[in-house]
Amino acid sequence: LFAGSTDRANFNNDGRASESARQNYFGRASYEYKGKYLFGFSARYDGSPIFPKETRFGFFPQASVAWVASNEDFIPSHIFSNLKIRASWGQLGNDRVNPFQYIGAFGYAAGTVINGVDARGIAATSVPNPNITWEVSETSDLGLELGFLQNRLTFEADIFRTRTKNILARRQASIPGYTGLVLPDENIGKMDSYGFDLQAGYRQTVGAVNVRVNGNVSYSRNKIVYFDETPQAEPYQKLEGNPIGTELVYKAIGIYRSQDDLNKNVNYAGAMVGGLIFADLNGDGKVDGNDRYSFSTTMANGMVYPRVQYGLSVGADYENFDLSVLVQGQSGAKWRLNNGFNSGAAGNGLKYVANNSFSLANPSAELPMIGPIGLGGSNSDFYYHDAFWLRFKSVQLGYTLPGKILQRVKMSALRVYVSGDNLFMLYNNLEKYGAGDPEFLAGNGGVYPNMRTLSAGINLTF
Repeated sequence: LFAGSTDRANFNNDGRASESARQNYFGRASYEYKGKYLFGFSARYDGSPIFPKETRFGFFPQASVAWVASNEDFIPSHIFSNLKIRASWGQLGNDRVNPFQYIGAFGYAAGTVINGVDARGIAATSVPNPNITWEVSETSDLGLELGFLQNRLTFEADIFRTRTKNILARRQASIPGYTGLVLPDENIGKMDSYGFDLQAGYRQTVGAVNVRVNGNVSYSRNKIVYFDETPQAEPYQKLEGNPIGTELVYKAIGIYRSQDDLNKNVNYAGAMVGGLIFADLNGDGKVDGNDRYSFSTTMANGMVYPRVQYGLSVGADYENFDLSVLVQGQSGAKWRLNNGFNSGAAGNGLKYVANNSFSLANPSAELPMIGPIGLGGSNSDFYYHDAFWLRFKSVQLGYTLPGKILQRVKMSALRVYVSGDNLFMLYNNLEKYGAGDPEFLAGNGGVYPNMRTLSAGINLTF
């Protein structure tokens, strides 16, 4: 159907079709004793047709336990409104992978010419893996809840660890590439993530005003445990044990600003004035690919993995008026400066780069020359910067009409409001580069930013 045609004019005909389904069973049981001891168990039995029959179904249990210590007689109730310690453990399966990898696939190859006639060939496009199955994430969590002043002041803390195993990946070290074998994905990868979440809240009535304040902070890290990594030339190039998004980059130790800098440093081939100086990490008297080291870019597959995310929400009610405000931000992500310029519509470059790059007229510039070539244009830690920002995310002001007025028009409730989203940045440490919205990290700012939205509305209930 999608093979195209033997007619060269139609060789590139193509198309796609897909079909998917799932079969899921769920169960849950819970038990409470005297409001002090809580137990829970749940499980799911999931089936996915993208795996072979033998490994199609996966069983994923979850369990939890909690002790409400504030309900014990020996805990002073005038101090603790709530004191709860809880723990949980659970597994979850993932089947969002390339489907039907247990089936061998074939497709038309380039073909050849026989007796002056084009002859299409058929070749294997994949090697099947009959043992492919679910990827599994196993999460453990330990939490503490505290409440004071009749729960007007609350705290909540969680620490967690997730081990993801059976990650689909291809073997690289145990079967080298020079064998010529096109290997299938196998459930061999492992990854850990861990961190903590903190939340705090306070509510108080001051005269006729009700005030609510809630804040949260989340910290998380991850690391690759195993993926059958190809042996590296140097120990500092190993990716296992490092976070997702780790790449091999050169360590920049300065800029060649004069011929004297070229004379007194260990140089790479093609080094020139205006380029970056790279460190000779292995001390062999030359700078080459073996001097790259593992560096966490915090970016992988189009996603950003910040270490810290935080937010603050404030709400207030006064008679029939209500107000809510949300501020949020993050830190611990990396942003890579792009110091190149291209022609055409996609050739946007940063004004900061144009004004602060090395040139003969500006030898003390902050940045190296624009668009270096050769090894000098290789990826380097010089271009990466920590991203730290805080955004005035949203605000909403509402007014609810009094009930007496609504009774006359036979309404249960009527509320009018005005709101704004993504209003402005309170702080952005990357602002000087002019690369746009730091939540969407792009080296030259060439991505569509968050939309600032102003709106008004009415909520009616009859």
